[in-house]
Amino acid sequence: MLRIVEDTPRGHGATDGPVRVRTAVSGRYRIRVRSRGPLAGPAAILLPGMGAGAYVLAPQVRALRRLGYTTHVVELPGFGLAPPLRAADAHFARLAEHVIATARALGIERALLLGHSLGGGVALYVALMAPDLAERLVLAAPAAVGRSLSWTYRLLSLPLVGSLLLRPYTRGAPGVLRRFLVGRARRDDARFLAALVRRDRRPLGVALSMRAIIRANQPRGRRWLRCLVVPGDEQCGFTLAEHLAEIRHAPTLALWGADDRVVPASHARLLRAAHPAAEIHVAPGMGHLLPVEAPAWRASLGSRPPERASSRDRATGRPDRGAGVDMTTVMQPADQWQSAYDPGVPRHLAYPEIPLHALLERTARERPDAVATIFGGAVRGRCLDAAITYRQLGGLANRFAAGLQRLGVRKGDRVALVLPNCPQFVYCFYGALKAGAVVVPTNPLYTVRELRQQLADSGARAVVAMSKLYPQVAEAAEGTQVRDIVVTNVKEHFPLPLRLLFPLARERKEGHRVDISEDARAVWLRDLLRGAGTRELVRVEPSDLAGLQYTGGTTGTPKGAMLS
Repeated sequence: MLRIVEDTPRGHGATDGPVRVRTAVSGRYRIRVRSRGPLAGPAAILLPGMGAGAYVLAPQVRALRRLGYTTHVVELPGFGLAPPLRAADAHFARLAEHVIATARALGIERALLLGHSLGGGVALYVALMAPDLAERLVLAAPAAVGRSLSWTYRLLSLPLVGSLLLRPYTRGAPGVLRRFLVGRARRDDARFLAALVRRDRRPLGVALSMRAIIRANQPRGRRWLRCLVVPGDEQCGFTLAEHLAEIRHAPTLALWGADDRVVPASHARLLRAAHPAAEIHVAPGMGHLLPVEAPAWRASLGSRPPERASSRDRATGRPDRGAGVDMTTVMQPADQWQSAYDPGVPRHLAYPEIPLHALLERTARERPDAVATIFGGAVRGRCLDAAITYRQLGGLANRFAAGLQRLGVRKGDRVALVLPNCPQFVYCFYGALKAGAVVVPTNPLYTVRELRQQLADSGARAVVAMSKLYPQVAEAAEGTQVRDIVVTNVKEHFPLPLRLLFPLARERKEGHRVDISEDARAVWLRDLLRGAGTRELVRVEPSDLAGLQYTGGTTGTPKGAMLS
């Protein structure tokens, strides 16, 4: 049973309300909580790292208050008040239980959880153990994501050596900070290091609590002996690597420093693979004290998003590398923007866990005769158009998928669409997904150079193009991986009168009539659909890559955003 035994106001801010220091009792431990912010504001729980005090998260506390949050800095048992932690109570799951119980005692039902290092690992445990509490996650170099840690962690697990390294002190050592905790961007910043040294202290109770956490969470038996010699399994006693997908319910932002010598930045790839929707960034030149090292964290939590990685980097799972991080979207309290919703608009949407093309198949079954597309043109002020039903659209998509497979397109191959708004775009898009391909929509107004860059960057295997654009596409495909060019005419889905008039009035004059007989790569879409045969079923998961949507390129070369 946890209860609040002290509640001490420490003054008032102009707009933030009182600063309150509260003490909660959980069993034999006392937990100190420092709260500040508007009394009715949304809650943010901040969990500092094991070796760093709450000062490391001070910039984030200020930024969260500017966003309207009430911040609660929770000091884990033994890190603020006596008695120190015992090893029997120091496993990550037990620490998370203390945080959950403290939040309940404070009346917090939903909160943004922000954790650094040890605190980040505890925040992950909280999100798994109490998903109703974790509204959002902001993690800086979190523990428990992977299995490995710095080689120095192995020294801490040795009884005598660990006690020596985790001894109490009243003033930090600049050499230790520079060598192990700070990245190269701030390593030679004397004023910055001096400020850290002044704040870095380790009382006896904190040192004993740190030793208890090391002992409680280290590998056991032969695995412990193995880790002393062979690195790579230091976190096996508490890693959540196999459970990271279970935190997808919470919008997540995770950050690592590229120079982190405690928690490897390579763990970012593991989180990206398990939680594709998470915002993940690796800051060059930053170390383990990322929250105070990175200018984007120290100032306004980032004024702009970092430059995105190319589609090739994302395909290999490399996290984005950017010096600035815009975290406002993730940290913005939900009720501030939900209050602008019109009456009757749902606050959340439930998305089925099925691939995108399965939605088309379901609609074709449930509403086969409903109109899916309307396409046509104007003749002397009169609109002539023709409709395609969902049954017809589903059939065309199936035939196009079978046609791609007949061309040799396999799961994961890229299929580029150089098409304007027309029915061919719709069923070629869904047909490519049914074949397991990755769709690469491109701008039909691109120059040859721009189109060649995207075909090469995406690794497109096949291209579907409007006949008017065929000459440019054929030229742009030279020197790329493109092996097939599927050509279609804009008139294919015109209503009959317009289809008869179009060749007489505009087809040749506007360049829609082309000869592809000399190009071994080219085939007409109508011929591909006619001889497609039966589609081979391909297993496609909702998490599979579905499309590469290229950015506009206003700040540089367009980059492919990976969409599942």
